[in-house]
Amino acid sequence: MTYLKTGEVERAVGHLQQASAIKKEPRYLFHLSMAYESLGKETEYRDARNLLSQINLDVSGLTSSEREIYERELLSPKQSL
Repeated sequence: MTYLKTGEVERAVGHLQQASAIKKEPRYLFHLSMAYESLGKETEYRDARNLLSQINLDVSGLTSSEREIYERELLSPKQSL
């Protein structure tokens, strides 16, 4: 997501929330969880992460660095930010 890469995280959250409301795409939820984490929004991050853990994410749509984050952060238990 371009806004995440350019540091416009709040803007990214707005767009990702809108996109997720239109289409329940796991990649949107993945990027939304990353945005929440970078903003320190722990509750929202955990909610998005929990929902994402219940969805089968096709990782082929993620970049290699995003796949690493997904495997490291979202597939393993995480106690806090």
